[in-house]
Amino acid sequence: APKQLRGRIEEAQVAVEALSPAELDYSLLEGKWLLVYTTAADVVPIVALDQELPLGLPAPVTVGNVYQQFSSVQQGSVQNIIEFTVPFLLQPGQGATFTVDASYEVRGGRRIALVFEEANLGQV
Repeated sequence: APKQLRGRIEEAQVAVEALSPAELDYSLLEGKWLLVYTTAADVVPIVALDQELPLGLPAPVTVGNVYQQFSSVQQGSVQNIIEFTVPFLLQPGQGATFTVDASYEVRGGRRIALVFEEANLGQV
């Protein structure tokens, strides 16, 4: 998202967070979520590759869906999953996934600590 739009999204996020209780119920995170916006450092650089290059050259990567999958709080694992294709290397309909695994620990009512463990490249 362009810088101005990111700023508006972050302002809306702060406003919504102000309406929620002081303590979050982290058990509600469990499951696989389709992300429509993220600032995750492991996701943003890959999504940024899905842009037309100078001189009208096509994007080197076409990004599909981006997910975040949380385990239970007791298990404490999370994955960022990015589906993508490389048009000049893969056949139409073929794709790959980039998955980043991390563990998390609840540190407070509104804070978790992440420890990135590994990244994997696989097929869709």
